Amino acid sequence: MKIKILFLLVFSPMVFAVPPYLGVSVAENLAFNRYSCLSAAKKVLYNEGFKDIETYARIATVFAAYRNTNPYHYKAVVKCLVSSGVIIVTTAAQVSRNARQKAERIRYKILQQRGITRKKPKVPKKPKVQECKIIKKASPKKASPKKELKKLKLFSLSKPKNKTTTNFQDKHHKNFTIGETFTVLCRGACLQQAERSLRNSGFYNDYDFDDDGVFGRNNYNYYASIQCIINESRVIFKVSGQKSKTRDKLLETLYKKF
Repeated sequence: MKIKILFLLVFSPMVFAVPPYLGVSVAENLAFNRYSCLSAAKKVLYNEGFKDIETYARIATVFAAYRNTNPYHYKAVVKCLVSSGVIIVTTAAQVSRNARQKAERIRYKILQQRGITRKKPKVPKKPKVQECKIIKKASPKKASPKKELKKLKLFSLSKPKNKTTTNFQDKHHKNFTIGETFTVLCRGACLQQAERSLRNSGFYNDYDFDDDGVFGRNNYNYYASIQCIINESRVIFKVSGQKSKTRDKLLETLYKKF
């Protein structure tokens, strides 16, 4: 095993690498335009001691050389990729470590200049969720006759023209009564109120529900349902059973308990 490692080290291409060495440093997720990037690169290179600075605006590139002895001690290329928000700094030096450090230093200095900023990460927008108004059951208070009468104007008792329906309670009785009222509740809150109304009115047998309503039966074989038609801001109450007067009373009870 040691012989294999020694063989790889001796015959590796890196062993025969000769100067100049290249150092590359890349900055990503940036926001800048061509002018601001080229200006920042020229300013930083000048401050770092590079004298022969050439700018090629068409390809958004700056070339520079630094000479403290003959030949050049450092050479540098700064490439501005505007559409990608990337700045690439490449340097050449006689010492590998110096090339890498110089590239990192130039990149760091460029990012400190005006007109070069970090892009803010895009945060996905949260889907709009319909606000749900949860109604807390308040302690019962005696309502004045005027308020009760006004309240009942929104709630009308009527018999449908077509008695053919497939709802839960109508499978058991052909005679039913329907009431309707306006609501500002969302679906979840409306169904929560509907379930509470149904159970508090005695319809806790054979309890069932679907996406828009709840159903149940009381001990006297009267069936009731409350449906939330949210897209029309309506709540529909329905009671089926033998006696019309009993249906009307139960329907009013469901409404008051809602």
